[in-house]
Parts: sequence; C-alpha cells; structure tokens
Amino acid sequence: MQKIFAIEARGQRVLTSAQIAECYGTTVDCIKQNFHANKTRFVEGKHYIALVGTELKDFKNKVRIPCLAESEIENEVRISHSAEVK
Repeated sequence: MQKIFAIEARGQRVLTSAQIAECYGTTVDCIKQNFHANKTRFVEGKHYIALVGTELKDFKNKVRIPCLAESEIENEVRISHSAEVK
C-alpha cells in the first residue's frame, strides 16, 4: 500500500474512492457499489462529500494522485469520503 496523503474538499480532509480502494485492496468500482448499496447509512457532509458538475471538474484538475492508472484517475473522485480526524 502506498502512503496516503491529505486532500481537502470544502475545507475538510477527504479520502478519494481510489484511496479507500487501495487501503482495502479492492477496486474503485467495488467501493462505489458498496457505497450505493448502503447509501442510507451515510450522511452527506459527515461520511462523504458528493462533488458534481464544475466543483467535481475543478477538484479533479486540482488533485492528481501519483502512481494511478489513467482509468483509476478518471474514477477517483466521483464520491469522496470524509476522513474524520479525531
């Protein structure tokens, strides 16, 4: 597993779907499927941040995660999950 680094969206530290997938040794698609299957358990703004439209495009242009395949970069921030710091 590669080192996880801090990314911010809307003033919060977040993990991208690609980072979560790498931590769990799975794919971004698997993370997305599990998220959608359990979406009612999550609160937007607390457990995840949904970036859409211009906000998503700007975030993708700002954030580039090294060592990811092009297909993973395309999917990396469709749903960002907040990283709670305790």
